[in-house]
Amino acid sequence: MIFIRHSQPDIADNCCYGQLDMAAEATQLALAVERLAPLLTAYQVEKILSSPLLRCRQLAEALYPDATIHFYPELKEIDFGRWEGCSWQQIPRNELDGWANSFLNYRLGAVGETVAEFNQRVTDFWLTLQQQLNASGQSQTLLCFSHAGVIRCILGQIQALGLAESSQLPLSMGSITSIKLATEGAQIEFVNR
Repeated sequence: MIFIRHSQPDIADNCCYGQLDMAAEATQLALAVERLAPLLTAYQVEKILSSPLLRCRQLAEALYPDATIHFYPELKEIDFGRWEGCSWQQIPRNELDGWANSFLNYRLGAVGETVAEFNQRVTDFWLTLQQQLNASGQSQTLLCFSHAGVIRCILGQIQALGLAESSQLPLSMGSITSIKLATEGAQIEFVNR
């Protein structure tokens, strides 16, 4: 399974965004396509999955304009609620402190997800996908366009990391992460290429 993080979104630096749906920055999208296209020719892709958020959709459609792309809301980034689109400085300090003091269970932006809910959503999707692939009995290469948070959750599951630790894994925009699935579990082939 190949995961690709979207390219730089068209939003000011230092802004909080998760499920805020904005386009990719045009120059960065073009550079990501130019860099990724030759790398992805090494894979015989059977199915393309993507977050429905525009920044992922644009990269998937630019790289595979004639392919059928399957969109899954489970692949969206975490929902930051009322914090979406705010600069981190605009978010009240007491709310950020509340999150720091209850990392897993704090409701982000009052109406968004908790980290625990986000992790459960991604984990459920990941485990179901693994079961389906194992049940098929066939080796398939799936390509998945998603977000840093989603990819980090999955990497954390594979490595048995805590959520605070997996949330710090470095993942560049427009990077590729490869995970090999087998009946006995999943193995990380490479990250952030």
